[in-house]
Amino acid sequence: MGAFLGVRTERIFWYRPGSWRDTYWDERPVQTKKSVIDRASRYPILYPKMIEEPLSPLPFPRHLDRPAFVALLGVALGLVAFGSSSVLLWSGVLALFGLLLSGVYLLLGKTSFGFGALQTLRPLLPSFAVACFVGAAFGLFAAERTRDRLLFPKETVLYGQRIEVLYPVAAHRSSPLQYAVVIRSEGREMEVLLRPRDGKKLENGYGVSFLGDLTLSALTDGTSYHRYLLSEGYWATGFFTPRTAPVRAENPPFGVRLQALRERVVQDFVRKSAPFLSPDEQGLVVALSLGDRSRLQKADRDDFTNAGLAHVMAVSGYHLGVIFFLLGALLKRLLWPHRMRAPRYALLATGLLLYTLLTGAATATVRAFVMSTLILLGKALGRRTDAVQLMSLTLLLFLLFEPLSFLSVGLVLSLGAVWGILSFLPLFRRLFRPSFRVLGWFRDAFFVTLSAQVALLPLLFFYFSKLQLSVFWSNIPLVLLSAVLIPYGLFAVFLSPLLGGVVPGLLYLPLRAPASWMLGLTHFFGGDGNALTVQGDWSLFMVIAYYAALVIAQKLAVSLLNRRLSYPA
Repeated sequence: MGAFLGVRTERIFWYRPGSWRDTYWDERPVQTKKSVIDRASRYPILYPKMIEEPLSPLPFPRHLDRPAFVALLGVALGLVAFGSSSVLLWSGVLALFGLLLSGVYLLLGKTSFGFGALQTLRPLLPSFAVACFVGAAFGLFAAERTRDRLLFPKETVLYGQRIEVLYPVAAHRSSPLQYAVVIRSEGREMEVLLRPRDGKKLENGYGVSFLGDLTLSALTDGTSYHRYLLSEGYWATGFFTPRTAPVRAENPPFGVRLQALRERVVQDFVRKSAPFLSPDEQGLVVALSLGDRSRLQKADRDDFTNAGLAHVMAVSGYHLGVIFFLLGALLKRLLWPHRMRAPRYALLATGLLLYTLLTGAATATVRAFVMSTLILLGKALGRRTDAVQLMSLTLLLFLLFEPLSFLSVGLVLSLGAVWGILSFLPLFRRLFRPSFRVLGWFRDAFFVTLSAQVALLPLLFFYFSKLQLSVFWSNIPLVLLSAVLIPYGLFAVFLSPLLGGVVPGLLYLPLRAPASWMLGLTHFFGGDGNALTVQGDWSLFMVIAYYAALVIAQKLAVSLLNRRLSYPA
């Protein structure tokens, strides 16, 4: 039985009835026990007594053998120094502490001096010393990189300034229209967010320039919105008054041209689908597929937030995961699986890049694209990707490019959700193992939400002082509907210029039912009486205490479950 399952074989065939294409080689050179156990978990009826591998606790010391994680730990120390009153002083303290740890490590290696605990901790000292040195360097780097933005005057008035408009920005349908603008002043290039003082919309708000007067306000009031703008690279907000007519730039940046192309495609979709879809349904399709929420009503956006599903509206890892799954399944069918792996991965990365660019290349989308690309690179090289190393490397790239990206609440919440899923989903899966695959899908959908919410609970109370309990039962139907609307909405929007005038009903009518159901369910779950909001105002000490208790509870639960299993030698 063990040889049949592939535990002791070098290479095996998996066979699925249906056609000759259902027989394929396993892509790994050696069939590992973990892959067999994963297959047995998918078919528990066929393999009811399959041996299970023990669960793993949260082994923080073992993470110190990952270079990217050690560097990220140092960057975190550097951010603490950067946020202090004297960056130079605390960076020096970190450097001295790193030298002290290095000296202790060398001393313990040359002599038998020290207690047993110190000798046990000796292998960890080099990692902590490197983290201290990296922290000292990053603290000074972040202070130098962001000094001009953080010291920007509270109020600044500029007359006759050349204003280079990139693209318009709108949070929802009724919000005042703002423009991302580049201003060059005193040898500095500043990206700011401006509104027209008279409230009039620019005729062409993509890649135009004109002379005008500016009133700028620094992002220093500490609100969550201003922290978000700082994390996105903006310098200030304000108003502008044009003096000359806008002139289109001869060679606008690539990002501006891409945004203008997306706007033209969306306008064509909205015009041709108007007889078949309501404005709210059109806004939902565009928001889910392309991340453009300017056509959504404020009430609809608030319903998504109240239902705990704001992540569905922001193009991030979830959207790229849907595109990744569908595009990967399509390419796996079109290309020979075991002979064309590298071309398949290259095409998949190219498709994800195009989707990232078409959605505006927001920070969350780029972060998910970088992680997906690293995973594909590891697969192409035949290397196993490590989740901790992958997340650490992605964060390092973003923090080096934009040191203030740590101010983004979305970044913190996405990291917490991924950590919760990686840490608790395997544990919850062992508690409930259905015999049918459909039930397994619902189990995974529910436990993914539960794992993420367990990890995010203190952060939600810390940042927003509330938690929506409706997310536990609204997540499954709404996420399933969005998994249908995202790919087909993208398909309909970009085929609208080609097929919208030929077969409009066949192209747009399939969107009506899922869009209408999703709006109705979101309004129901996000309503005042159904959101079930729990209020709470947590301090930083309570957040730290919660995570400490959570780590201990996870270790105890893993230990208890592993004791119930027996493993062969």
